[in-house]
Amino acid sequence: MLNVFAWGQADTMQVVTWNTPDKVLIKWLPGNFQTWINGMKYGYHIERYEVQQQGANWIVVAQDKLTSEPVKPWDLETIKKEAPNNPDLKNIDLMFLGKDLEEKSKIEDVESGTEVQSRKKLAFIMALYAQVMKNKTAEAMGTFFEDNTVKPDKIYLYRVSINMKDGLKAEAVVDRKEYPQLPAITGFSFQNIHKGVELFWVKQQHSGYVYFDVYRAESKKGPFVKVNEYPYIGEIGITLDDNRYRYTDTFPSLDKTYYYTVVGVNAFEKESNPSAVLEVKAKYFLQQAPFITKGIAPDNKMVELAWEVSEEERPYIKGYNIFHATRPAGNYHKINDKLIPSTTFEYKDTRKDKGSSNYYTLCAYGFAGDSLCSVLKDVLLIDSIPPAPPIIISGICDTNGVVTLNWKKNPEADLLGYRIFRTYYKHKEPDRIIPGYIADTILVDTIESNSGFRKVYYGISAIDQHFNPSPISAYFEVKIPDKHPPVNAMFKDYQAGYTGILIKWIPSPSEDVKVQYLYRKSEFDFEWQPYLKLTGDSLKVTQLRDTLTKSNIWYEYALQAEDSSGLKSEMSESLRILQPEKNPFPVVKNLKAVMSRENKMIKLTWEFDMNATGFKILRGKKGDPIETYEFVSGTKREFYDKWLTPNTEYVYAIIAEVPGGRRSLMSNKVEVKY
Repeated sequence: MLNVFAWGQADTMQVVTWNTPDKVLIKWLPGNFQTWINGMKYGYHIERYEVQQQGANWIVVAQDKLTSEPVKPWDLETIKKEAPNNPDLKNIDLMFLGKDLEEKSKIEDVESGTEVQSRKKLAFIMALYAQVMKNKTAEAMGTFFEDNTVKPDKIYLYRVSINMKDGLKAEAVVDRKEYPQLPAITGFSFQNIHKGVELFWVKQQHSGYVYFDVYRAESKKGPFVKVNEYPYIGEIGITLDDNRYRYTDTFPSLDKTYYYTVVGVNAFEKESNPSAVLEVKAKYFLQQAPFITKGIAPDNKMVELAWEVSEEERPYIKGYNIFHATRPAGNYHKINDKLIPSTTFEYKDTRKDKGSSNYYTLCAYGFAGDSLCSVLKDVLLIDSIPPAPPIIISGICDTNGVVTLNWKKNPEADLLGYRIFRTYYKHKEPDRIIPGYIADTILVDTIESNSGFRKVYYGISAIDQHFNPSPISAYFEVKIPDKHPPVNAMFKDYQAGYTGILIKWIPSPSEDVKVQYLYRKSEFDFEWQPYLKLTGDSLKVTQLRDTLTKSNIWYEYALQAEDSSGLKSEMSESLRILQPEKNPFPVVKNLKAVMSRENKMIKLTWEFDMNATGFKILRGKKGDPIETYEFVSGTKREFYDKWLTPNTEYVYAIIAEVPGGRRSLMSNKVEVKY
């Protein structure tokens, strides 16, 4: 839809066209009040250019001025002659209103400038919409033209300009090979409302529609009658849905089924195909809730209820349901087995388990699937039977003296809450620790943890809605924890080998130790990581072999104990251990010997892919045993032998020494003649 209501500010003009086989329809829309006034005063010229594309450029091959005289609004005599008999001209007075406002704005002290400008803008927008919706109105206001001299298969550029110096211009291109088609109306749906219907359809971008007409019929095949008196342009002002149009219609009668369709209309009064047809059954939605007029219990057991409903709504009520709860804000449950007929206005609640406090609400159900419920009606029965004593299921006290107590919820329907009692002596009268009662089944209490008592006892009494108390429950014993952390375990010994690190410790002497933790971190870790957690019988374990270590990395270990109260000892002093090389049989590889007579030496090179503290060079003459000849640093991977005798064959081998005092296997022997 053209966004006419967004106009009124810019000094612009828009040209819209509609291409048909025998002609092109043209409308131009001024962008603000003053442009509109100038156009009516001076008129418009319309030029047509035939254009063709050559490569990436467009060229003009023919030019025609379609108006020998400027296009202007009809004169007053013509309007007086045509308007009375043509309903399309019923808004032509807006043109005269605009001219009148222009003249008034020139007279000083007539009205405030702001009020005049507001009236100008409103008149302009309304006139603009009148031109968009009706071709005859646009023609009478001088903003419509029919080009009947067009030829097929041409491309035209139309230029509309105001007949004044430096007058505003606007253009539009029409390809005569393409005839526009109005898009289909999509997403047509409905929602029943009281005595009416809300119709919805999708707002399509750039659809070209300026308004819609909604049609209704009593048969799917018609005839369809337009129901909107004025062109429907959508909701103005606050919109509830930016993606859909919404139109509301009231049913002529509530005992029929109606059929609806919608048609879109563009700026040249061209209508789209009708949308899909919707079948809508007229419905009545209940407007007044029923009212419970009586709620009594003559025998203190059975409850009698009676109610009234509006005479107008009785034909539209399908039936009733009654809901019951023991509290005003409680969970309500339906108590009637089947729907109570709409002609029935009383009910007797004969249930035996309903309790002493009773709250009722009555819901009426309409044939449209809707419902309305009454306000609550309370009926209280006399009750002298107390609830059963509660059953406490758990209780615990932390080191800060905070006690958390839990108990089972009582089954009585009229239960109001619980009274809480506490004592440090089972044989003495308990103290009531909370005034009034609590409705929950959990209690958080605070006691003095340094009182010297190691135990505290709790009892609970349940009360109903008539304040009948139950006997106090059996006492529940809660242990009061101490506030002293346990003594930690202590490291005793360790061994590091190629299979890992063996750690031994002396266990904690504290009797209430519940958990023993062993923490570990490598030289690359910033924080301690839990490595072992001992509980129960596993607290007897006093050593661990850590096989998950990696060669030549330092590891730290620490111990921490936790007692049954959750108190933890401080971390022990850490034990720092280097994991030696875990390869049990390292060997020097790729030993080579190269003789140089010129430099008077033999160069040895080798490979060893582990950390070494040193290398032992073995040498001997061929045929003799090899012996230790030299030691070199563990960082070396070459050796130059210069103590040589000419014409002698030598045999070499190497043994690596690694951290932890271990040695590698001897390398392969190499022979070289000097």
